[in-house]
Amino acid sequence: MFENLDAIDWAALRHAYGSAGDVPESLRDTVAADPETRRAAWADLGGSIIHQGSRYSATAAAVPFLLEIAADPAVPQRENALWFLMVAATGDIERLDEPFESHPADWPPQAETDESAAYEAVAAGIPLFAELARTVEPGVGADFSIAVPAVRLLSVFPGHAPTCAPALHRAAASDEILPFAAAEALLGLGVLVPPGTAEHDDLLARRLGDPDGDLRLAAAVTAVRLGRTALRDRAEPILREWANHEGPEEPPWSGEREELAAAALEKL
Repeated sequence: MFENLDAIDWAALRHAYGSAGDVPESLRDTVAADPETRRAAWADLGGSIIHQGSRYSATAAAVPFLLEIAADPAVPQRENALWFLMVAATGDIERLDEPFESHPADWPPQAETDESAAYEAVAAGIPLFAELARTVEPGVGADFSIAVPAVRLLSVFPGHAPTCAPALHRAAASDEILPFAAAEALLGLGVLVPPGTAEHDDLLARRLGDPDGDLRLAAAVTAVRLGRTALRDRAEPILREWANHEGPEEPPWSGEREELAAAALEKL
C-alpha cells in the first residue's frame, strides 16, 4: 500500500492551510494500528484536503491512495475513505446524512479546476465502487457500511451511466446487502438515469411491495422521478403515507423520509 506516495512532490501541492507536505504522514496514519492515531489522521485530512467541501491541488493527488484504503478489507474503518471520496467528488459535505436524491446545484464541476481534477480522479474508482456496492455486511449498521457510500458514489457520475446504472440496479435488486444500501441504490438510479427510462420498471415494481419501508419509499420516489406513470397508482399511497407521517423514525433517514415523500408528491 502507498507504493507511489513518496513519488509525489506534496510540498508543491496545496490544501486548505498551505503546503500539502503533511498529507503523506496523515494518509499513512489512517491505516495505523492505534485507533486514536487513525482518528486524528482522518480529522487532519478532513480539515485539509476537503475542508468544508473545498477541493485543492492536493485533493486529486490524494484520491488514488484513498481508493487503495477503500479497496483493502484489512483496513479498519475503510468506509471513511469512501465518504472522503464522496466529498472529493462532489464538494457536498452538508448532505452526507441525508438521502441522496439530487446533485449539487453547480453540477458537474467546471473543467480544469481543482474540483474537476478531484472529480475525475474519483471516477477512476467506479469499478471498485461497483464491487463494493454489493458488499454483504451482516450485523453492520448503516453508519459503518461499505455498500452505502459505494452506491452513493456510483450515483454522481452521469457521464459513466452505462457502467454505474447497471451496478446500481444490481445493488438495488440485492436481497443480501443491507436493505438501507439497496434503498440508497434505488434513489441513486433516480438521480443518475434520465426520466422516461423503463428498464428498471420490474425492479421498482418489486420493491414497491417490499416488506422494508425504506425500500418501498425509495422505489416510490424513484418511480416518480423517472416518470413511470404505470407505477403511479402503487407509488402514490406510499408517498402519502410518509408525507403525513407523525412520530419517531429510525435512523439514518430520521426526519428526512417525509421530505422525500412530499417532494415526490409535488411531481405527480
